[in-house]
Amino acid sequence: MNITEEYLAGYVFGIELSRKVPARIAVAVEMTRKIILYAYYDYGFYTLSAAHLYLTAESAVKDRLFDELPDSCALTKDGKTEMVSKEYQTIFQRLREEWQIIGFEHIGHSLKSIICWFKEQGILPSRIGDREIELLNQLRTVAIDIVRSDPMSPGVLIPLYWKIIDFINCLYDTSAHPKEPEMLKELRERYAMLSKAVENIKKTKKSR
Repeated sequence: MNITEEYLAGYVFGIELSRKVPARIAVAVEMTRKIILYAYYDYGFYTLSAAHLYLTAESAVKDRLFDELPDSCALTKDGKTEMVSKEYQTIFQRLREEWQIIGFEHIGHSLKSIICWFKEQGILPSRIGDREIELLNQLRTVAIDIVRSDPMSPGVLIPLYWKIIDFINCLYDTSAHPKEPEMLKELRERYAMLSKAVENIKKTKKSR
């Protein structure tokens, strides 16, 4: 990716965070950016930034869901029902314990279940799909066992970072839904060209 200090900063700040993203999430994004920039001086920080990027995305998903919940939530499990006030730790502890929120039955503890519900409700656009969920799983693998994870390279980390920032923007800003960032468009076009070139090579070999 032609990583110089200047180009790395361009990659990091080339995709903007929406002003509608709450300050509490923006602060976490800013820390991720700092870690990526520091990786220019210490390659191992690319792996650390991947872990922090996942934690930031996880926080954004939970934060956005919390915004959607009523002030009092009815929970059910094994035929039991209880009412709890809208308190962050309580809600997500209950979800970990496999309670269901009445009116939000499709939501479980997993990020995938919450993201799928966001898509059903139109909170996320259709262009955010299984591929993005798989990328989150890839980052989660790094976050839960950073010692045993393979070292993250800038060529892998930077596109993941672009995807996550776009994902966070879409969570909070509907105007971002139809606007895929130019960096992601260019990346997809490059992959398409590369895939086409590989297919042409395969066809040439078969014809010989």
